[in-house]
Amino acid sequence: MFLFINGVFFQALQHLGVAMTPDGSAAVIQTSMFTDHFFGRWMFKNGGFHETGEMWDKYGKSVLTNVKFFPSYIEPRIFSFDKRYLDRDYAIKYRFTRRNGNVWVGTYESRPTGKCVSRCVLTEVTGDDFFDNTAAIEMVSKQEKSSRKGDEKKSHSKNHTS
Repeated sequence: MFLFINGVFFQALQHLGVAMTPDGSAAVIQTSMFTDHFFGRWMFKNGGFHETGEMWDKYGKSVLTNVKFFPSYIEPRIFSFDKRYLDRDYAIKYRFTRRNGNVWVGTYESRPTGKCVSRCVLTEVTGDDFFDNTAAIEMVSKQEKSSRKGDEKKSHSKNHTS
């Protein structure tokens, strides 16, 4: 089983932006919150789980380590991990608690980022063949064969009715 992770993170950064004024002209503004999205995956296998996963966002690929996932049987319901970008030497610690359903709310923290807010949605994907290329190729091949048989039947019936 795989767990897909989709979410957003907010950074309390000061930066400049552009806004439109009521008369249609542009104005430079100072803003203090930045948001961006991330997505990733983490895998359970053979009744257990791997303690690593992967994640991607605009800053690049990262590896998830020290993954802890307690969705329902332990209170508080916790999902946490350390995120390390491949080109950086520090980890960002994420910690979420379950709000409702598959929505999780929490924070992330590291020396460079400070402590900031994050939200994510976790989606469980069952089936060991989800990322199996062989199964996907077989499925597409069967669909193509079925489609060709249907086309042959249509062609055959057109030839006999003409």
